[in-house]
Amino acid sequence: MSEKRNNTIDIAKGIGIILVVAGHNTYFMSFHEFIRVIYSFHMPLFFFLAGIFLKDKESFIDFFVSKFDHLLKPYLSVLLIFGLAKILAGKESWAHLLGIAYATGATVAWVQMWFLPHMFVSLLLSLFLIKALKAFKLTSRFFLPSIALCVIAVGAITLNSYYKYDTRGLPWSLDIASLSAGYLILGYSMREFVKHFKFNLPTFTAALVIFVLLHVYSDVSMDMNLREFGLPYVVIPQSLLGIYLIISISTSLSQYKFTTLSYIGANSLFIFIFHGYSQQFFYKTAVNALNDQRLSGIISFAASIICSLIIMKLVYRSKIASALIVPMKKSPKNTKPILHSHATR
Repeated sequence: MSEKRNNTIDIAKGIGIILVVAGHNTYFMSFHEFIRVIYSFHMPLFFFLAGIFLKDKESFIDFFVSKFDHLLKPYLSVLLIFGLAKILAGKESWAHLLGIAYATGATVAWVQMWFLPHMFVSLLLSLFLIKALKAFKLTSRFFLPSIALCVIAVGAITLNSYYKYDTRGLPWSLDIASLSAGYLILGYSMREFVKHFKFNLPTFTAALVIFVLLHVYSDVSMDMNLREFGLPYVVIPQSLLGIYLIISISTSLSQYKFTTLSYIGANSLFIFIFHGYSQQFFYKTAVNALNDQRLSGIISFAASIICSLIIMKLVYRSKIASALIVPMKKSPKNTKPILHSHATR
């Protein structure tokens, strides 16, 4: 796909990150059916979208360095800065740093951050599998998506195999890497389909009806962080239909220039990193001031997104903060690294 930003993908990421924030909202979490629906596809959606931009022609070294810069650098910078501040303030022991190194939802203070190192290792695994399949000429138009679905199925079946013995999971959530890699490879295999995707009302309606029926007649979903995965023959279709519905909605909205959703999607990393802590802070503050959980939930939801975007602006104004969090990009005219612009992909 082109290096130019894809508006449909940005809108899809915008919808996805809004659902992530909603899923972590204290008030919204009381609506269990709403949360169950969100969790059935919102994490697979991000893996699928990342797979669309997976560049299999890159060497492992270049790929490793690039993804380290995009994913592990902000993970380590943010958690180490706040972790060391707590340690020096006497609120945490030095063992806190071991949790950051182990990098799962059970070992880090900002639970949502488990996703960044896990995305990193899942991308490496996906690149390895894709290169291996290409070497054996097994990447035909229909064969590669079939392989991806098989990898997803294996990941779903084995999801809880290690977690039941150790609720931390493997370091960097390696025990669920097969599931994540499956969605990444599926996104990679369907990148041209998504690039030229056109909204189709009858297909969208049919997908929506099946998606709703699967949720109405089955009380199952998934939570990758907690290694929860309901009946695979129900949850996998739920996730795939959810992804299709979001892509369809995003394609339709992209025609009307929904710049707010595009902007949120283009800067979803900052929202992902900072929404958890800020949303909890705003919710507690609003509840204490207003004594209204519903209003506090709505306020904290909106405020956490706005606050994360303000933090992004402040980071870009600081050379030090930018170097620690913002991905670097090679200049096409020389080899000097420059700060990655969010105007291009």
